[in-house]
Amino acid sequence: MSAPSLDLAGALILAVGDREDVRVAGARLVAGTRSYYLIELRNLASVEPEFVRIAADDSSFLSPEDVVGRELCFNHGDGGANVHKKLFEAPLLAVNALEVATGDIKAKSRPSAVTFITLGKVSRFEVEVHSWHEPAEVSARWLFTVPADKPVVQARIRQYRYAGMPFKGDVTKTLPSGVETYDFDVGDGEIAKADSVVTVNYRIVLLDNQVLYNSKNDRQKPKFAVSSAPLEGLKQGIPGMRVGGLRKIVMPAEYAYGRAGQGNIPPGAMVVVDIGLESIH
Repeated sequence: MSAPSLDLAGALILAVGDREDVRVAGARLVAGTRSYYLIELRNLASVEPEFVRIAADDSSFLSPEDVVGRELCFNHGDGGANVHKKLFEAPLLAVNALEVATGDIKAKSRPSAVTFITLGKVSRFEVEVHSWHEPAEVSARWLFTVPADKPVVQARIRQYRYAGMPFKGDVTKTLPSGVETYDFDVGDGEIAKADSVVTVNYRIVLLDNQVLYNSKNDRQKPKFAVSSAPLEGLKQGIPGMRVGGLRKIVMPAEYAYGRAGQGNIPPGAMVVVDIGLESIH
């Protein structure tokens, strides 16, 4: 699979079209079986938001019935009619904020979300951007703050790399491959080995916490041989776990979805898995 043929800026342009009385209040890439952009539009004549969904693979417009799972709302700060008023007063548009944010990174980059936020008299766009740097193939996630009244980067923050379940402290182990593990709960049962067959519960997320897979949505808990785990990082990260244990596994791209990325997953993307070991067979 290749990277999405439609980027976020292109999705915004499609969503607005030639409607001069419409502005983008928020947009994000929603990962899933079929990834799409969820875009919130505001019309000058109404404070009620309008939501547009555009497929990332072929740029087609989707209906709410075409998507699966719960869609998170956009947080605009103060909320209410003030957001609508400030949005249409702002000299900058969401697509301008994307251009400013990505232009601040001297590497390949791809924005995944933009949100208009107003707090009192201050209005801004917050932009999430993924970047990947060659030849080291290093992936990073950034949060940029762009004032709504001028095309400059006001703040640039590298996001905490460990997405998924939050934790305090250091990683438990870093393998030679770069795969890292952290144990929330060590467990007290049998120890998994490379040739074990295990039953687990796990969730796979990107650094922006977009969920790629959650076993809780399956009818049966996943059961597989560790040597045949869905991701190479799992093959390396599961051995040593005890039954009853809960572990975070952070894996570089080459042990997840590859340097080229897949679908909505950008090139060089680090992947995080929170996994619980239910039993060993």
